Amino acid sequence: MLVEFNTGKFYLGYPVVVLGYKDDDYGYNITTNSSTYSLRNNIVLGVSSDSRAAQQIEKYGEFTVNVAAEPVMTSVESAGWWHEEDKLSRLDLNAQTASMINAPLLTDFPIIFECTVKKIEKMDNVHHIFAAIKQRWIDDSLLKDDGTLQIDDYAPVLFAGDEAERAYKFTQHGRVRMGNYMK
Repeated sequence: MLVEFNTGKFYLGYPVVVLGYKDDDYGYNITTNSSTYSLRNNIVLGVSSDSRAAQQIEKYGEFTVNVAAEPVMTSVESAGWWHEEDKLSRLDLNAQTASMINAPLLTDFPIIFECTVKKIEKMDNVHHIFAAIKQRWIDDSLLKDDGTLQIDDYAPVLFAGDEAERAYKFTQHGRVRMGNYMK
């Protein structure tokens, strides 16, 4: 039976990512994000308007999206908890400058997008950032011999919950090919 569910927040299970961006005070910086989706060569993310990340991404117009995996979760969570400091230097993460933009690639992460801002819509103290994906990077262990994604080995970390509890969910191996439910 369906019942009304009153909560001020509800996260459906979005991928956990770390945004890398140019920073006026620290050179480069990072923050954790769980409000994003991509479609073709575009990505949209929501970032609190009060955050350093929103201000710096708006100023410089470019950023990286570093998709989290379980081995880097200590750094991922720390990057989300700490505020107004040089998080990239403080955490034990390997980083290099992106090839097409001026932002950090976190090379410990299995999938990374280099992005440029197309537009920002500000609503309810959230920057809704619409961006173009300029370059994609992937750990070669996630590719088949023919260069396509090895879906069974891709295990993104998801963020789900409500006002009372929020948690990370880890995806398991196993899949059903698209179209199989239509048979």
